Amino acid sequence: MKKILKIITSLALGFSLFVGFSPATSNATAGQSTPTVDLSTNTHVDFNISSVDPTEPFIQIRQYKDTEGNPYTIGMRYTPSDNITPLSGGSSDSVKVYPGTWTASYDGMAINMSYDFDVEKSGTHWKISNPRNHQYSGWFTTFSDAKLSISRATSTASFPAEINASAEAKIFDNMWIQIKSATCLLWTKITDGGLITTYYN
Repeated sequence: MKKILKIITSLALGFSLFVGFSPATSNATAGQSTPTVDLSTNTHVDFNISSVDPTEPFIQIRQYKDTEGNPYTIGMRYTPSDNITPLSGGSSDSVKVYPGTWTASYDGMAINMSYDFDVEKSGTHWKISNPRNHQYSGWFTTFSDAKLSISRATSTASFPAEINASAEAKIFDNMWIQIKSATCLLWTKITDGGLITTYYN
């Protein structure tokens, strides 16, 4: 019994040494190697939002490994509303509303983070609104000073619309002795051209 407890404790400690954030599946194809990226580098997932059908669910996830070989993923998910009605006024090219929920997420071995928001388009600009459901959790980790805010609601020709999430994390060993602290950052941008990108650092 003592041996089993020792193994479980060792695994938990190993998990607690890694800091990261959240999605659910990988878009890597068979035989494709997973990128190895230093945690100080901005890693991301991106696609053109104009290609997404607002009546259908959508998910895009990218998998990485840190320099120690630990996997983590960054993802974007769109969940359409149960009640979608046709838009009145304007053409589909100039006005496009996504009456559902967008979720940005990061999933690491020790820490997870996600948040929800809404998106709509009018003319050549994209708008982010209603930031909500900022969630974070971790192995042997405590969080403080969590923030979720929109730094720029509407994109312009020069600057993207942007939503930002952060939290201060303190990571402990299995005896609850602090071994590391980190600022967890996850943010999403949408350009006028419709490129939506979620970053983690």
